[in-house]
Amino acid sequence: MICMDHGSWKEIIQGIVSPEALPLGVPALLYVIQNNLLFVALGNLTVPVYQVSNQGKLLTTAFFSRCMLNKTISTMQCVSLLVLALGVALVQLSGMEQKGGDSDEDSTTSSSQDQNQWLGLLAVFCSCCTSGAAGGYFEKILK
Repeated sequence: MICMDHGSWKEIIQGIVSPEALPLGVPALLYVIQNNLLFVALGNLTVPVYQVSNQGKLLTTAFFSRCMLNKTISTMQCVSLLVLALGVALVQLSGMEQKGGDSDEDSTTSSSQDQNQWLGLLAVFCSCCTSGAAGGYFEKILK
């Protein structure tokens, strides 16, 4: 049906893989990687730890905007980012303390036994980096 309206498959593929569209493949690929990493993170972290850790996207977006776009960050924005980073760190520490404190109790849920917090944190960190890089690159393309 699409071929009849727009011509042959060759024309459709040439329209998709045009020189104008190729730069958009970089952020698209980064977002695909990010989404897969988020599934890994969700499988290995508790929901509150995941939610707060995922706020690290703000930090990485600010970092990549500063590096790629030479944006200036005001003092108030720097303080806000620092408070956010401290909040994320405190949640991580409290999550690790709770996990360590529960080691003497028998856990009957298989989901908590299958969780690897370090793998989840690594996945969230990598997803935050890919999100920040994709956002900064996409904004650079638009400008």
